[in-house]
Amino acid sequence: MSLTPPSTSSAKPSSSSFKASRAPSSFPTWKNWIPTWWLNLEGLPRPIADGLNFFQACLEEKVIVVPGIFFDLNPSMRRDLFDSSCHHFVRFSYGPKMDVLRKGCDGIERVIT
Repeated sequence: MSLTPPSTSSAKPSSSSFKASRAPSSFPTWKNWIPTWWLNLEGLPRPIADGLNFFQACLEEKVIVVPGIFFDLNPSMRRDLFDSSCHHFVRFSYGPKMDVLRKGCDGIERVIT
């Protein structure tokens, strides 16, 4: 199961394909553990196909994701930030309560459709 948009030649994945990949109704609960997904954005249209732009679009829908480049190790800034292998990813936490997750998934759906 993944929220990763399907890689297709079309501009945007269909709303139904996103809904079909939504989170299940329950998750394991482990103390001091926050489950996360890494979402690959490369299949999305250009404006939102990278972590920073997707993050900005999600903020407009009151959804927070964390751009993948924030997790990239780049000591002494040896390479350009946008050359990061994490540039096209965001991290999505599914630790909040289910009603909050549903609202977040609805917001992400509005961003990608």
